[in-house]
Amino acid sequence: MASKDGKLPSERKQLLFVGTNLSHAVSNKIHDEVAASIGLNWYLLALDNPDLSDFVRLAHDPSFGGAIVTIPHKINIMQHLDRIDDVGKLLGACNNVYKSQDGLLTGTNTDWIGVRDSLLSLSKGAASQGLVEQHESRAIKASSFIIGAGGAARAAVHALSNELNASTIFIINRDVNEFNSLKRDITQGYQRASLSVPGLIHLRSPAEAADIGPLLYGVGTVPDFEPITQAEMEARDTFATLLQGTQGVFLDMCYSPWQTRNLALATKYGWVVGHGAEVVAWQLRAQWKLWAGEEYTTTNMEAPPEIFNWRVYFLAACASMGSAMFGYDSAFIGGSLVLPAFKERFGLNEQAGSVLASLKANIVSTFQAGCFFGAILCYYSTERWGRKWTLIMCGVIFNLGAILQLASSGTLGLIYAGRAFTGLGVGASSLIVPVYIAECSPTAIRGRLIGIFEVMLQLFQVVGFWINYAVSLHEPDDQDRQWQIPFGFQLAPGTLLVLAMLFQPESPRWLIKAGRREEALKVLSRIRNVPESHPYLAWEVQNVENQIAHELELRSPDRRGGILGMFQEMASAENRSRILLGVAIMLLQNLVGANAINYYSPSIFASLGITGTRVSLLATGIYGIVKVIATSIFIGLIIDRSGRRKPLLIGAAGIFVAMMYLGIFTKVSGSFRGTAARDAGAYIAIVMIYFFAICFCMSWNSVAWIFCAEIFPITIRSVCLVITTCAQWLGQFIVVYSTPYMMTNITYGTFFFFAAAAFVGFWFSWFLLPETSGLSLEDMDLMFAVKGSARHKRREVERILALRSEQPHLDGIAEDVREKMHGVHDHVEHSEV
Repeated sequence: MASKDGKLPSERKQLLFVGTNLSHAVSNKIHDEVAASIGLNWYLLALDNPDLSDFVRLAHDPSFGGAIVTIPHKINIMQHLDRIDDVGKLLGACNNVYKSQDGLLTGTNTDWIGVRDSLLSLSKGAASQGLVEQHESRAIKASSFIIGAGGAARAAVHALSNELNASTIFIINRDVNEFNSLKRDITQGYQRASLSVPGLIHLRSPAEAADIGPLLYGVGTVPDFEPITQAEMEARDTFATLLQGTQGVFLDMCYSPWQTRNLALATKYGWVVGHGAEVVAWQLRAQWKLWAGEEYTTTNMEAPPEIFNWRVYFLAACASMGSAMFGYDSAFIGGSLVLPAFKERFGLNEQAGSVLASLKANIVSTFQAGCFFGAILCYYSTERWGRKWTLIMCGVIFNLGAILQLASSGTLGLIYAGRAFTGLGVGASSLIVPVYIAECSPTAIRGRLIGIFEVMLQLFQVVGFWINYAVSLHEPDDQDRQWQIPFGFQLAPGTLLVLAMLFQPESPRWLIKAGRREEALKVLSRIRNVPESHPYLAWEVQNVENQIAHELELRSPDRRGGILGMFQEMASAENRSRILLGVAIMLLQNLVGANAINYYSPSIFASLGITGTRVSLLATGIYGIVKVIATSIFIGLIIDRSGRRKPLLIGAAGIFVAMMYLGIFTKVSGSFRGTAARDAGAYIAIVMIYFFAICFCMSWNSVAWIFCAEIFPITIRSVCLVITTCAQWLGQFIVVYSTPYMMTNITYGTFFFFAAAAFVGFWFSWFLLPETSGLSLEDMDLMFAVKGSARHKRREVERILALRSEQPHLDGIAEDVREKMHGVHDHVEHSEV
């Protein structure tokens, strides 16, 4: 473990978490990460017991660094401490213990700090929206309110009255006795401390709330639950009435679920809202300042320039031979089916109409069927044996399929079998390659390196398109090598993948997950081009270990590691919607017709009047060049600036125009029934094919894959990507199997079908797909928790992130805390870590 400045770790110290029923707590990993981020060799130990004997023993050990105290020990622990500070005395409870400079065990309370600092930072956002006046001073004189009258409410009263100068605080609480107890304790405590006693007023009904004037702050201190009793419903209605009469800042100390009922209600009435994770984050800073004199920061260590070296680019290129297999196979087969030698050898010359359409569909679509099952079967192997060796197996299986096709010699059964095997290899590699590259890439250039996957795919599509044109020019029509050369060239990307990956390392993330930390450090040293002792590597390994640890911690105990648990998470409302969106975008990506043109481009061009094998293959080759140029421009210059929604909308509109023109032209010209005249309309139709390629490659081609990679939670991301990848191959299978029949039976209606899919894709993107660019994976959780249209989801997330941008230290802290609080059950103290 190393600090951000490269210092060696300090002596090992122990933090204590004192309470009962701590199995739900997320504190261990949060505080371990704090220690790692500031270079301290500290760890947290949970003391889950009904008495304080262990605390008394360990607190006097030289390794003691501090303690977090939760119920039921906040009061009892005070008798075992050497000193209680003024705030601890005032609130009558301690949630934090630290050693003072003179070595005394000192108790304090930091709950109020989380409330105060959260409200102050949120008020800046409220002022920027014109909800409150901008104040230079921390003392903003205004009335406020609190929901609840328990222990957390006492801390909220202190933050509002003594720190934020709220002279009047309205209390919404269902039990008058609890309110009276709160008021008595506050009055007595403040009088003992010679502080001005705030005015606490009990709001018991909506009618009373309706008469309240402007309020600046509100704080929720109760768990999230559906009101059942009459008193609970009246308290909720009182809260709603209070919200309608004014607008300000509302902070809910309950952190689970992320979007509580109270937060939803406050948002509805236009209040700026803050979440329980924000409170925890500010408490963390205060706690660590007491313990270690350091403030929690999650700023990444500055990346040394050596890590941006040729090795990582070469690694991405080697792994992308898997996408080269995909690109070549999706391009060459359509042209090979029209080669005279292939048609003669496999009897296609003797077939026509629906029989010929069936043969073509079977030859092409067995590849997609193999891809579908390859994506499913690789899930186990990539987790069990690693990314590297699974990719090598993909290349071996792909080559086996290519050899079967070469050995077919007129036997369609071997062609089918070979296509299925190549599909297995491509389906598996299409899932693994992006994951492998991402896990080996420096964060700053990860997107660029993953983009090599798509560029390599398009480059080998060009090879696949042009190789058929080359053999049609230079190989006799009556020689088998005319079709054997393009079929045999499949061995090139497959062999390159096997040979290249033999000399590439295993994913360091997989190695760490497998418990092979030292090996992972060696791998990172090699691909980052820095020594194993470099602090950056220690920091990077620590980050990976933390991420893997909280992947498990995010699951509740009954779900951890089980298949049933994964399905339970996937079945939740938020995750169901993400999966459905991912499946839908993958299906629509295929239904707009791109793979119909990829696989049957010579036949498509023939339907537009481009007759002759060589001419149609030439047009197909140009189509491939247009695609690779458009893809390279989009990935290199546009995608990180344009977002996700805008390219999808513009692309769908362009595809719709292109396909509508092609449908109208082929209907009017009758080109499906005979050769169309080479007039202006025909040339425009050819241009429309290339226009389609540009629109598709600069939108749906890449964005669908990126969108699916971004939206899923960490705990179920792998299995969700399997589902969406399978949807991709299922969509391809449907399209490539159906296209020959469609062109035979509904002719020009084929293009109208693709236009209709683009029309649906446009409105699907407009209404249902939120903009995901620029958001972290944790922000995705927030966005999909927001109810409403896709545009509303993004606006709400941007509003919340804008508030955080005003908080220089809180941004990373709150994200870390919130990430670990997903799936954690409510705790009575709500914002306790």
